Amino acid sequence: MKPLRPPRKVQVVLWRRTDHGPEVLLLRVTAERGAFWQPVTGGCEVGETFAAAAAREAQEETGWDGLPPPVDLGFVHRYPIPAEKARRYEPGSAELEERAFAVACDRHRDPTLDPHEHDAFAWLPVEDALARCRFEPNREAIRLAVAHSSG
Repeated sequence: MKPLRPPRKVQVVLWRRTDHGPEVLLLRVTAERGAFWQPVTGGCEVGETFAAAAAREAQEETGWDGLPPPVDLGFVHRYPIPAEKARRYEPGSAELEERAFAVACDRHRDPTLDPHEHDAFAWLPVEDALARCRFEPNREAIRLAVAHSSG
């Protein structure tokens, strides 16, 4: 049996520079999981820091080794744990804490997706990425990543 997870998650905005401005990598969650677009996301393992989880999730969800260390964007989003997912988390956990990170990458090849989690990817200009994301915390993380990249 898998150990219960701590109530901590990360989202990681992978971005790259192009001649036309920055582009952001979005992944589409499978239909069984909601069919929406988002940056790389995932949960922290027991004993894992947010930064370590961000690095691990970026590698796992893209298949890319050797990415630069994630940059903490200072964005924290807290939200209630959905009742149907409560059994996955440590007893007494009522809310999830999600922190956002950015990774600048020079990848111009396709990520390797886990077909049980994602069924498509897209490198998008910032405005298109913002429009495609369903959730405001994803949009805010993208805005912060782009602001950090130009600063």
